[in-house]
Amino acid sequence: MNQNPPNPDPPETLTTEDARAGVTGNKVRYVLAISLLLAVAGMLVVFLGVPDGLMDGATSAPGPR
Repeated sequence: MNQNPPNPDPPETLTTEDARAGVTGNKVRYVLAISLLLAVAGMLVVFLGVPDGLMDGATSAPGPR
């Protein structure tokens, strides 16, 4: 048995802009791209700036004396 009453109102038709419900063109993609490039560049600087052997002994167990 169907408990829902029939809907007498037809469905509302929206334009593409109304259905999107937002504003486009806020340059968000540029902010995202620039921040991603800066994050990658920062990690690259840290990776290349760490001298060889900096971690030697820092995480290893003490050896025989």
